[in-house]
Amino acid sequence: LLWLVAISVAMAALVVHFGIAGRPGWRVDRAAVGGVAAVSGPPVGAAPLVVVIQARRPSWVSAAIDGGQPTAHKLGVGERQRFGARRDVLLRVGDGAAVSWTVNGAEGRPFGAGGEAATAHLTLDNFMSYRSIR
Repeated sequence: LLWLVAISVAMAALVVHFGIAGRPGWRVDRAAVGGVAAVSGPPVGAAPLVVVIQARRPSWVSAAIDGGQPTAHKLGVGERQRFGARRDVLLRVGDGAAVSWTVNGAEGRPFGAGGEAATAHLTLDNFMSYRSIR
């Protein structure tokens, strides 16, 4: 019986770690305020880079975390995604003016022009340059 409990705990830990979408450390929060789903990465304590993107207008966002394969997500108005990384985040959005974002809790500078795709590659060395000057 003790062996069965140990296996169950180990399996539960793997499910939590790999999340619903099968991405290490990602979770989908379907019970967010107002019914808005939020995708989140590793816990803040484990991730020195934390980026939160919120859609002002519909757009898509693609993110490659710590050199991994990029994953694309559609964002509706008000939806947001949280990405946590240990080394770097490569972000691409379909409409640079359709999103607002924060980098480690500070407002990010404008992502790009309206109607144009935009890319940002944040690393531990350069993430401060993406913060808003305001």
